[in-house]
Amino acid sequence: MKPISGRTKLITVIGDPIEHSLSPQIHNRALEKDELDYRYLAFDILPDQVPAYLDAMRTMGIVGTNVTMPDKRTVFDNVDAVDPVAALVGACNTVVNDHGKLIGYTTDGYGFMKTFESAGIPVAGRKFALLGMGGAGTAVAAQAAVDGVGELVVFNRANGRSWATAEVEIEKIREATGATIRLCDLNDRDLLRHELATTDFLANTTPIGMAAQIGLSPVPDVTYFHPGMVVQDAIYAPEETELLRLARLAGCTAFNGKSMLFWQASRSYELWLGHPMPITIEEAYA
Repeated sequence: MKPISGRTKLITVIGDPIEHSLSPQIHNRALEKDELDYRYLAFDILPDQVPAYLDAMRTMGIVGTNVTMPDKRTVFDNVDAVDPVAALVGACNTVVNDHGKLIGYTTDGYGFMKTFESAGIPVAGRKFALLGMGGAGTAVAAQAAVDGVGELVVFNRANGRSWATAEVEIEKIREATGATIRLCDLNDRDLLRHELATTDFLANTTPIGMAAQIGLSPVPDVTYFHPGMVVQDAIYAPEETELLRLARLAGCTAFNGKSMLFWQASRSYELWLGHPMPITIEEAYA
């Protein structure tokens, strides 16, 4: 990699916590292969610090930033413009600094759904169950609808803070895409079992299984799964969550969040620099 100089440009990722992020590894490897005089660094930024951070992006000429939990919706509310998919989702995970104008995008849904495409698994016309409707979950729901899934069943906790927001977001996606979408209570285990019995794809975008919740699963046990189901967890640390362990025991095809992270990173890289990421997923995690 080129030595840091007075011409070195900066790209960042923000969130809280941020220490676990693999994004610096992926992007710095891509920048090195491209022989670009850039660095990609992580910063611990809380939601109430987001406006000041975005001002710093303008002042310092930071080329762009990725955004992770819990900052995605706050960034959406504070950038200068958003692309149509981000407007539908109501959250941003990528910001491009266009000569001082900050433009927000979401690449989470793209990265998640690209995992299936890259594995040669078609989603169009098939039943898709989604656990969680936060920033990443809403992005996945929107992209799944755009990609033409046959039926989308979203599970959120009816007693959670995001239930009312989920209702609003689902109606926006339904109106924009014409997709068949239903919102169900994740606390209703009988309903969860009933719906998963006929589900082709199961996606987890809740934090259940990571950090303080390692060892827990949003799906209670192996009997909820069936062979032939394709399961993807947005979590990548740990690499095998309890959800994925149960899915594999049941004979499901299972993906962790590393694939989603790589493909959303690839899309972000292209938005910032104007060309595709020059490394493979194997090179990203070697």
